[in-house]
Amino acid sequence: MQSGVASGRHETCRLGQASGKIRETMNHFYVLRSEKDGKLYKGSTSNLTKRLLDHKMGRVFATKSRRPLILIYSESFTTYDEALKREKYSKTLRGGKKLKKLFDNL
Repeated sequence: MQSGVASGRHETCRLGQASGKIRETMNHFYVLRSEKDGKLYKGSTSNLTKRLLDHKMGRVFATKSRRPLILIYSESFTTYDEALKREKYSKTLRGGKKLKKLFDNL
């Protein structure tokens, strides 16, 4: 699938320990892994720094009980629609398999 990635990048860090400033003019698809249960959370946002803080502070219902979380992957897009499309694709069987293969190779 063509994802329309403006610039993809991989990033691993504990939430709150960002490894550099993230350009907030971009839109992002991201994947978090729970250190508590090992499960993945996939999302998209136009402000990655703020969204990661929301996860860290327990303001996201879906991940509140699964903290601490680690950002294991992110991709940048020029539009939010592209990021949302990537998130939705990652949640399909085919997209999930491709993402798993990517993580297995990291």
